[in-house]
Amino acid sequence: MTDLAGIQAAVADAAGGLSARLLSELGALGPNQHTRLLRLHTALGPDVLLAERATILESVSPGVSWLPAGASPQQPPGQTTGFGIELLAVSTRADLHAPHLLGQPVLLELLTAHSTAELRPFHGHVTRFELMGADGGLARYRLHIEPWTAFLAQRTDAWVFQDQSVLDITEAVFADYQSQGRLMPQWRIDVADREAFARRSLCTQFNETDLAFLQRLWAEEGLFTWFEHQGDAHELRTLGAHTLVIADHNGAFTPNAQPRIRYTQAGAVLKEDSITRWHGHRQVASSSVQTASWDYRAVSSHASSAEADADHAQPMPLVHHDQPGAYAYETPAQAERRVLIQQQSLQAERKRFEGTATVRTLQPGTTFTLLEHAEHDGGLAQGDDDEARFVVLGVVHRARNNLSADVQAGLQHLLGSVVRPGQQAVSANASDEPLYEARLSAQRVSVPVRPRLMDAQGRLVHPRPTVWGTQTALVVGLDAPIHTDRDARIKLQFHWQRGAQASHRLSAPMDDNAPASDASGTWVRVAQSSWAGANWGGVFIPRLGQEVLVEFVDGDIDRPVIVGATYNGEGQPDAQGNRVNAGAAGATGNAPAWFPGSARQGAHEGHAHTATLSGFKSQSWDASRAGSGGHNQLVLDDTPGQGRTLVHTTQSQTWLQMGHLLQQHDNQRLAHRGHGLELHTQAQGALRAASGLHVSTHARAGGTSTGQGQPMNSREAQSQLRGHAELMTALHANAQTHLAKLPGEAAPDKLPAHAALQTTLQSLRGTEQSGEGATHAEGGTSQDAARGIDGGHGQIPATERPDLVMSAAGDIAALTPANTVLSTGQHTTLTTAQDTNLLAQRHQAWAVKDGISLFTRGEAKDKQRAVQDVGLKLHADSGNVRTEAQSDAFTLTAQKAIDLQSTAANIVITAPNRIVLNGGGGYVKIEGGNIEIGTSGAAQFKASAKELTGGGGASVDPPRFGTAQAIDAGHHLQYQAVDSAGKPLAGRPYIMLLADGSTRTGKTDSSGRTQLLTTSRREQVQVYIEDADHHGFRIVPNQ
Repeated sequence: MTDLAGIQAAVADAAGGLSARLLSELGALGPNQHTRLLRLHTALGPDVLLAERATILESVSPGVSWLPAGASPQQPPGQTTGFGIELLAVSTRADLHAPHLLGQPVLLELLTAHSTAELRPFHGHVTRFELMGADGGLARYRLHIEPWTAFLAQRTDAWVFQDQSVLDITEAVFADYQSQGRLMPQWRIDVADREAFARRSLCTQFNETDLAFLQRLWAEEGLFTWFEHQGDAHELRTLGAHTLVIADHNGAFTPNAQPRIRYTQAGAVLKEDSITRWHGHRQVASSSVQTASWDYRAVSSHASSAEADADHAQPMPLVHHDQPGAYAYETPAQAERRVLIQQQSLQAERKRFEGTATVRTLQPGTTFTLLEHAEHDGGLAQGDDDEARFVVLGVVHRARNNLSADVQAGLQHLLGSVVRPGQQAVSANASDEPLYEARLSAQRVSVPVRPRLMDAQGRLVHPRPTVWGTQTALVVGLDAPIHTDRDARIKLQFHWQRGAQASHRLSAPMDDNAPASDASGTWVRVAQSSWAGANWGGVFIPRLGQEVLVEFVDGDIDRPVIVGATYNGEGQPDAQGNRVNAGAAGATGNAPAWFPGSARQGAHEGHAHTATLSGFKSQSWDASRAGSGGHNQLVLDDTPGQGRTLVHTTQSQTWLQMGHLLQQHDNQRLAHRGHGLELHTQAQGALRAASGLHVSTHARAGGTSTGQGQPMNSREAQSQLRGHAELMTALHANAQTHLAKLPGEAAPDKLPAHAALQTTLQSLRGTEQSGEGATHAEGGTSQDAARGIDGGHGQIPATERPDLVMSAAGDIAALTPANTVLSTGQHTTLTTAQDTNLLAQRHQAWAVKDGISLFTRGEAKDKQRAVQDVGLKLHADSGNVRTEAQSDAFTLTAQKAIDLQSTAANIVITAPNRIVLNGGGGYVKIEGGNIEIGTSGAAQFKASAKELTGGGGASVDPPRFGTAQAIDAGHHLQYQAVDSAGKPLAGRPYIMLLADGSTRTGKTDSSGRTQLLTTSRREQVQVYIEDADHHGFRIVPNQ
């Protein structure tokens, strides 16, 4: 039987002996570490960890494509940051814990070819620590060492930056990492022109790590980075430092510590480090770049293009059309700069060089000249050839410490073989594995270095975060309820912003990114209900505290647009207002003004209606938060059978209500007010129509759905006016036949009043045509047609003049307890088909300058009239009746009898010269104090007594007429517009400018005449008449 326990004991004794020998030899490494290729210094102290082997990656970042061939496919540390080390180390302690090393500084030094004292430092922080195995008192650990920027990849944030350049944003993010644990961020910005980096009005980090966010910005601006290392093994707290260099031009690169590197065949023995393999490769790429971005501030697109160098040696032109999204460039100069960066990025990828070397000083961001290569020999007599000068883009160093073969074999026996990434396990005695080897990627110094922007599918390597759907945000600003700019933009604060006034009340560790003020964000446009034009469209300005809906143009977090507002909180049941009046970040609780309810108001409906009210209600800005101040509203009431539209302002309680008239208070539907239309105000009102106004109670069947519903259709008024014109002509003719005619009076159809009626009729018969060949009205000009509304095609009624027409199917009543004033500048015509009553409680005075003609037919043909005795009657119930002709004769004539009576006093007939009474063939003449009686027949004197005495006389005082001055009716002026042929220009708008600055406006009538202008004194009047032809028409005074 086999003694298993004995065998195990023997193996343990053998392993213990081997461990003792290895510990003895490894212990000698401490005092003699300066002779080793790799020297490791950690915060654990000297010689706690001894470097076994390391893979070191360095590159100009961001740009994963710069990694040389042979780099680990297993994502070694540093691919995203541009620097990383995968280190295998051994220790006599198997109890090392990751918390003791994670985040701590590490210094790895590489012995170079220059001297044992001149070491190349690699400084970083431990980001991963792993125990790989332990046996016999030895342990092997794997460490990942990365730069301080690796910690930026571990913090994801959402942050808004305003009015800062990319360089300003970079320094702001880096500042957050100062004095964080053992991190000591160091950076240096080396750009050709800092002013070339535009300030971004809005730049948002949204659900991105700090590193991804910054690398995205750096790539957009053509920035690239690399690290420079400093070592100090004696400073145990820091062990040195590493500095991030940020640059945008090749002038920032420095010569390598070995500035001239020789090319040699592999296996050649040289005292200096050299490049053993070297080859270049060229690939097809776009030969030109074109870009364009819409700038809503400039109302145009900023476009630019760039061509590749002529020697790109491509068989055909290949154009890359870049679509960066809206408002990517504020100026054409920015577009030109960005397209140049893209073109240089494509050019940099067109040709690259890769190689293998033993040069331990190879470092990204350094330049060298290649010597003794068949194609690139920079050692020419005339100096270094630019074709042989290169800049290092990326290096992968692989180094193992120079341990003896016995030590390596012992480590492999106890801890296992070391597996190199992508290869088989390495034998401890593998003589073909070099102590050091570097693989590098480079490009010519003459070609600008730029980060890679797109992958093989044309997608951005560092894309902006895409926001799908909508978000809500709060309107913020200064203390006033409305905070906006000239272009109706407002400022927002998103719910994910952190700070003192954040929606979620989460504070920010550093700066305040949610102050709920005008510093919370940039100006953001507001979509105006699909209507936004040149000085026309809708205007809705969300107010502070409102919750608004935000969308993002092209899904770009930096291009927000407000598309609407939302109600929030919880509305009061059957009452106005919100149960939640306010919230965090100045949010207001906003409940709808109109809502379904259940509470009635007495006998009225009150709130007990479904959601039949819709429309818009504004709010006085000083009561925006409470919603209880003055307001303006448009209410559309869709209650079945009770349709209603209300336009209302609380200012002077002014409203226009149409349809089923109703009293409404906020959400409550109250008392009925009738049907139709109601226009109401407690202040002044005015109704003006510059081209004509028609007020009528004549109904139109079909309303606006038929042609009969045309608003200026006045056929009833025209019919009545024609009838009255005929009546007026007939009455005037009858009066003139009966000699009731003033001196010089024209024929009835030539009277001014008749002409005025005919002119009015002609105006009412006018038309307006829209569409092709349109004219404003009959006789109108092309200018009138240009001003017309081309809302359709056809002809519609329209007055030729700006007439006010009032017609009614019933009565028209004009009533006032005060005064009524009726004044016309020309003619007043009053005709009635039946009776006219002019009644006055006190006085009635008629004053006429020229003459009055009163005539009546005196016939009562209507047998139903109560009074058949008609004619002309003049009665005075009290007071005198006095009729005078103060400067001419007075004639009193009747076909029948004249009855002159005084029922209670005297009749006195007085004349200063002669009185004659003539009738029936006899006469009595009183003249010169004599009385003459004559008759063709007998003369009889009858009396109860007769008395003849001597002469006598009597006198009566005649009435005294007042001495009146001639009436000055002022100065009258009327113009007639005619064209060069003398034809009147009818329907032309005109303006008369008086000396006092006042104006008179109107349109010429059918005879081309303006209104009659009367002034109290002679003055100069300027008249302007529109004439589209301008062919020398003249304006002459009307005769």
